[in-house]
Amino acid sequence: ITPRLERLLSHVEGARAGEATEPIHQMRVWSRRTRAALDTFAICFPGKEFTEMEREVKRAADALGAARDLDVMLETLQKQAETLPSDQRAGVEGLYETLRDQRQDTQKPVAKAVTRLERQQVAARFVELAAKPVVEAERAMKPDAAAAAKPARGAKDQAKSGKRGAHG
Repeated sequence: ITPRLERLLSHVEGARAGEATEPIHQMRVWSRRTRAALDTFAICFPGKEFTEMEREVKRAADALGAARDLDVMLETLQKQAETLPSDQRAGVEGLYETLRDQRQDTQKPVAKAVTRLERQQVAARFVELAAKPVVEAERAMKPDAAAAAKPARGAKDQAKSGKRGAHG
């Protein structure tokens, strides 16, 4: 998880500046990869510290996603406009300008979210959290959270036992 967080954070400056699309793209890619890893290992990190880290990464991912979607639309529209006869470009250019304005409006939330992520020092916080002894982490769990953390019987186990779930 730490290498993913570090890769994610390595694109903060470019994403905050918003002058090029690639830092937004890379930061979004790494935010998705980081979220997948956080989700996979969430059971290993009970307590609110981990949940707060997940929330920060999600907040940044949401802002980056909105910006990236508009970047892709703008790039696609520009390529399509180049193939049109000049008398047909006016409508596409109007749409392009509208999307460009929307993209400019998304930059402030992107800058805010990635700056917050950077200030939260999620990579360093994760390293500290991962270094905590298991006993300390278990103490942080609420008594009923331990029961909820146990995996439910999967379909494979049900098939072996010959039992079906409530729905069939």
